Amino acid sequence: MAVDMVKGGVPRNGNGTDPTESRLDLALKHLRSLSTGDLGALEAVTIGLPAIPSLRDLLFQREPSGLFQPRCQVVFALAALGAHDVLKDFLNIDNDISDPVERAGEDAVINAVARAVAKCCCEPVFRRLLHLASTRKLTGPIEAIGATRRPEVLPCLIAALEDDLARPVAEIALRNFGRDASTALTGGACAVSPRDGDESDSSRRRRRSALRLLSEIGNPMGTDDAMRSGWRSDPDTQIGLLGCCLALDLGDEAERRSAVQQLVRMLGEVRRNFRSDIVEALIRHAPYSWPLIEEISSAATPGHEDEFASTETQRYLQQLKRRLR
Repeated sequence: MAVDMVKGGVPRNGNGTDPTESRLDLALKHLRSLSTGDLGALEAVTIGLPAIPSLRDLLFQREPSGLFQPRCQVVFALAALGAHDVLKDFLNIDNDISDPVERAGEDAVINAVARAVAKCCCEPVFRRLLHLASTRKLTGPIEAIGATRRPEVLPCLIAALEDDLARPVAEIALRNFGRDASTALTGGACAVSPRDGDESDSSRRRRRSALRLLSEIGNPMGTDDAMRSGWRSDPDTQIGLLGCCLALDLGDEAERRSAVQQLVRMLGEVRRNFRSDIVEALIRHAPYSWPLIEEISSAATPGHEDEFASTETQRYLQQLKRRLR
């Protein structure tokens, strides 16, 4: 295509249009398409700095339909162009969006922006991300603040364990803290909410997750036999199981013996989907569990009223013995 020069040295196509404007229009058209959005983002990046104002306009446009993919592609392009100030400005917007569909789409864009600015996270941006993570439990801000490894984010990460969407991201961040997260995890595993009345489902989810992480981290600081006894006696099966695992990891001989007895007892009481977890826990702690399993299995008399003598319990004990031999 022939390109002419007009006054001022601005290149023009044969029809008098600016080729950069034509390329930008095409890039924006691609960006608005679900099928070609990635091509539009790449084209915008090749155009360079002149594309930033149009990309900013598209990013700041609310989308009532909830579609978020085009604007997430815009976030990619702006980050590639180094337009972090634009992304930071977007994070500071407080849109009062009542429609749940539009809100979900907006949250997805916020998540993308949070991840894009994570590596250039100055103090004001960190505080904004911490606010979004604390008040909205959005995965992008949670991931971004978790990557900072700053101690003040730990309460926010513990609270995020209550949310099904935020939990996997919060768990990754807490694992990266390692034993530095032990005290916060111990608090999260102990705190029952509400304090009066039946515990909420979200509280139980948080406590289960915190206990699993404590078990994974190993040698958690701040736990004692009274705490572990409380977890072992918890009415929630998963919390009871995790409390037994911690007792086997950290307890003295008497506590370990009691934990093995409880796990064996649970084999005959819990639903089938939990039994494999109990079996794996006993196998994982075989040095402590094997002698007692032999003792329990030998002493139990089928048909008698013994907590270890039920047919179901004996069947799992025999399976355990075969795997432990």
